[in-house]
Amino acid sequence: LEDSFQAYYWIINHCQTQLNISPRTVLLTGDSAGGNLVMSITLRAVHSKIRVPDGLLLVYPALSTSSNNFVPSQLVSLDDILLRYQNLELLMKAYSNAPDAPEDPYFNPSIIEDRDLLKFPTTRMVISGRDALRDECYKLLHRLVKLNKNAYLKEFRHFPHGTLSLDIPGMHPECKYVSSDCAAWLKELVAIHEQEINLRLSLIHISEPTRPRLISYAVFCLKKK
Repeated sequence: LEDSFQAYYWIINHCQTQLNISPRTVLLTGDSAGGNLVMSITLRAVHSKIRVPDGLLLVYPALSTSSNNFVPSQLVSLDDILLRYQNLELLMKAYSNAPDAPEDPYFNPSIIEDRDLLKFPTTRMVISGRDALRDECYKLLHRLVKLNKNAYLKEFRHFPHGTLSLDIPGMHPECKYVSSDCAAWLKELVAIHEQEINLRLSLIHISEPTRPRLISYAVFCLKKK
């Protein structure tokens, strides 16, 4: 989180002078553990009183890292091919190694207070129907809607966790629809903020913990016109 936020902070505050790029629209997007980081970076921006992203795209995000917080969708992990219960438990322990981590919204975005969520930007979520992380996404959507935030969610039923990683030759051809919908919503987030797609800066933050031997990785991508 600290590394990701420092990168975000540097881009927001120094890309004008160092890269000659003026950030008019800033979007954050992340899948799985990356969704967790996107929520945490946005919360840190709110608390630090710096520029908050103009839009968020969360793809099957890990919103709760507390092993004591049970939701019915976690039962999927009992026979899930990718995110099995043992792996899910291991990841939760890795996130909540500190004693107070379950009560820390930076580790556990599901407990972000409403007064902070009110300062969050337009949010879109893409989730999988057969995913242990599914129910927490609906809980977040419900909270955002109650706060009158611009938030929508799309569920791909019968799809597993990590669907974006399956959009490759030889895998499920239907996964391309997930990728195309994510791209469409990114364009929509730009249009909502700018009224026209004339993007000066696009900040893309992607993290995927399902790669072999890697817990997560992050990519920051700058595009200039």
